[in-house]
Amino acid sequence: IYPHYPGSHYTGGRNTFPPVGLGIMGEMLTNCGADYEVVDLGLGYSQTYLRQRIAEYRPDALGISMMTFKYASLYGLLQDIKQHFPDVKIIAGGPHVTAWGTRVLEQCAAIDFGVTREGELTLMELCEGKECAQIKGLIYRNGEAIIANPERELIANLDSIPFPRYERFELAKYECAMQ
Repeated sequence: IYPHYPGSHYTGGRNTFPPVGLGIMGEMLTNCGADYEVVDLGLGYSQTYLRQRIAEYRPDALGISMMTFKYASLYGLLQDIKQHFPDVKIIAGGPHVTAWGTRVLEQCAAIDFGVTREGELTLMELCEGKECAQIKGLIYRNGEAIIANPERELIANLDSIPFPRYERFELAKYECAMQ
């Protein structure tokens, strides 16, 4: 999920370009054999539409990239999703999780996992079923405790990250009309 940030100076309330980070995450998921769908709420989709997509797709997990701007409304969105789909694991990443760390899981009980910094390898290892305690850059719940693993090193060779192909994106709906 890519959030909608109405009133943001970044987008003017509508996403005009496909999010690069989400495109890269999609390629990482493809590379580890995980199936995924993309919902960019910045294209004008409602919370009701998102719930319908989740009900149709029936994912094991849901990922969201979070900026701190309007984080409380994103917490509300995630709590609504968890209420309707209690078995879906929610993975939050992005600048908000990196900056706030364990407080994100403390403040939003709906979030099962937090991914800090560059999340490509962390997300891949989580989806591959690696033991949570062994995944660098992961924040997770262990009973009532919230555990923050050591940070993952920054990726030195950027060429090791796959270039986004945006196969699951609605490219025609972006103003840049990437095709």
